[in-house]
Amino acid sequence: MLTGLEHLPLNGLRAFEAAGRLGSFRAAAEEIGVSQGAVGQHVRGLEEKLRTELFERHPRGVRLTRSGWRMHARMQRAFEHMEDAVASLHEEDRPVRLAIPGDLAVGWLDPRRDLLLAALPGLTLEVTTLEDAEADLVLIAGEPPTGMVPIGAALFPSEIVAVAKPGVLAEGRGFAGVHLLHDHRDLWPAFIEGVLKLGRPAQLGGLRLGDPEAALTGALTGQGVALAEMRSVRHMIETGQLERVEPGALRSGENYRLCGPAQTLARPEVRSLLDWVTAEMAQDSMAARLKKSS
Repeated sequence: MLTGLEHLPLNGLRAFEAAGRLGSFRAAAEEIGVSQGAVGQHVRGLEEKLRTELFERHPRGVRLTRSGWRMHARMQRAFEHMEDAVASLHEEDRPVRLAIPGDLAVGWLDPRRDLLLAALPGLTLEVTTLEDAEADLVLIAGEPPTGMVPIGAALFPSEIVAVAKPGVLAEGRGFAGVHLLHDHRDLWPAFIEGVLKLGRPAQLGGLRLGDPEAALTGALTGQGVALAEMRSVRHMIETGQLERVEPGALRSGENYRLCGPAQTLARPEVRSLLDWVTAEMAQDSMAARLKKSS
């Protein structure tokens, strides 16, 4: 059997891959943009070159032979690799998409934008939400989204704290008369039960603001008390924009980490952003530990 690729017609390989995947010469012809007869001719030419029958022909379509099935699985991957290679020509023009929870975007990333741009001057960054299936990197607590793999070690544990603009809570009155700012995570029942030890409430009033970013913005503008990751509000507390209204914290035991699609991690820009976020998180954790011990 001839095995050198230089002896094999590319049109035949393409027709074979499409027909094997779609189970029909007609469907393969429509996808490739040629006639059904041309697909059949290309496949026959390939079979003659290989001296092997690749398809069983039936009135309702075609079916891979045992030899065809073995070859097709590898051929399909080969065409996928070629498509990736062509797509990579334009990757430098595409911004790197970082999906990050809204409160961390506002409280942790935004104050560091100048540092990020100085460290990675050629980077075009697009910050998106955790629902973005096209993200190159995702910062998330718990399991990675479907189709993504975890990268590196855990960065920091989830630690939810209650914060408000200084002066919003009347001294000695606790949360009485103050709006609870809710987001889609619906963490207030667990916080009240697990941290405040008041029992799990049947229902709660307050303002429902959608995402954590909106709830945190509401706290900054004096609308009420929000729940946020300690990592996202530490800088705001240190600068007096917010204050913790309860010393306890809700800890789920989950750790934040970076993850992303395996194929995008080869992009130098993505790898550079990954390294920068990891280093900044480590430095932030060290600074917090030093301050706590001092």
